[in-house]
Amino acid sequence: MKRRSTLVVAIIALVVVVLAVRSCGPKRTAPVQTAAVQRGDLVQTVSVVGTVKAAERVELAFERGGRLTQVAVDVGSRVNAGQLLLRLDAGTLPAQWRSAQASAEAERVRHEELKRGTRPEELVAARTKVANAEVALANAEAHLADVRRSTAAGLEADVAAAVVDIQESLTKAKSTLVVLTDIQYAHFTGDDQISLRLADAKAQVMRSLFEVSNGGRWTSSAITALDSGVFGRGRRLTVPVEAAAVSTLLAEAAAALRDLRAALDAVVVSDQLTATEKTSLSAEKNTTSTGIGNLSDRRQDLLAQAVDGASAITTATTGRDDAAAVLANARDALALAQAGSTPEQVAAQAARWRAAEATVQSYAAQLAQTVLRAPFAGVVTRRDARAGELVTAGTPVLALISEAAFEIEAFVPEADIAKLSIGDTASTTLDAYGDAAVFTARLTSIDPA
Repeated sequence: MKRRSTLVVAIIALVVVVLAVRSCGPKRTAPVQTAAVQRGDLVQTVSVVGTVKAAERVELAFERGGRLTQVAVDVGSRVNAGQLLLRLDAGTLPAQWRSAQASAEAERVRHEELKRGTRPEELVAARTKVANAEVALANAEAHLADVRRSTAAGLEADVAAAVVDIQESLTKAKSTLVVLTDIQYAHFTGDDQISLRLADAKAQVMRSLFEVSNGGRWTSSAITALDSGVFGRGRRLTVPVEAAAVSTLLAEAAAALRDLRAALDAVVVSDQLTATEKTSLSAEKNTTSTGIGNLSDRRQDLLAQAVDGASAITTATTGRDDAAAVLANARDALALAQAGSTPEQVAAQAARWRAAEATVQSYAAQLAQTVLRAPFAGVVTRRDARAGELVTAGTPVLALISEAAFEIEAFVPEADIAKLSIGDTASTTLDAYGDAAVFTARLTSIDPA
């Protein structure tokens, strides 16, 4: 190590020696010798022993735990800065990252659209949607009107047919009751059990058909004159009439015919009946049964028509309402397109874009935590994990040193430290090469402590 000094020390020593000789010897005059003083550099060397170390060395660890899936280097491998060393299983992070990128791109495009404003083509498209929605609403309203008309027409037709069936069935029922009464008065007017049972059954028919009490012994002429009860209401029934009223009358008429059939069944067919009476009785039973079936079927048709019609009207009404909603939305969209974007909307969309970008960066950071890369070019000196092993966050798994430059760390005695300055050159020998191989080094730092 070089250190500037002066010749003053040597001169003083020489003067002291001369004075000492003179004092010891005889007094005599010596010739005076002079020399010119010249300025120059004196070299001082500080010798120390140190340790050679890599200029850069690092122990690498993952910021997150996981299963090691890729080992790209081994101990002794030379790597470049940024080279892949180890990789963890990232799971669903890549898919989430790509999804976040797509969302961010969509938000960016939307932001650009808001900044650009509405294009003339978009206004034309918005007006077209409004026009189409108006046509669709008109069609839906016309369809609803058609459904209502067809439903009403179908219901009216069923009601008219039901009125005809009611009147025909009740008229036949009255005629059948007269036939039954003729047979009753011909053979079953006594107080025997058969006659009494027939009278009770006939009284029930009189109640349900004419709303007459104690009619078990009424004569045919008296029955022919009756125009009350279900019979009277059915005979006076005219169209148009409410479907609900017709449905109720169908049920009442069917009940009266069932009572009539029960009364016909109460007649005991025996030899005392003539062949004509037997034939008439059988025919009236069939007619009554047919009337019961017709009235029941007609009532079911009427109810089904009412339900189907209501369902069709509900569906058509829903379609009309949906078309109205579409038109309202189209008009709102057109109004927004004509008004353009406000600064607040642009700012809000910009914020959404930034948020989406932040999400992308978050996933990217998480993905980066699954990879270890070389921070500088060097040599791998240690690797403590293998593929398939679980790695804990923060635990060093790989060590790396640089091979481009080395440092020598040495401890300098306190007496010599003041002689050193950063930038001084040094001659260095290494044990591995011997004293004959001298390397040049430079002092780069001094510990301030």
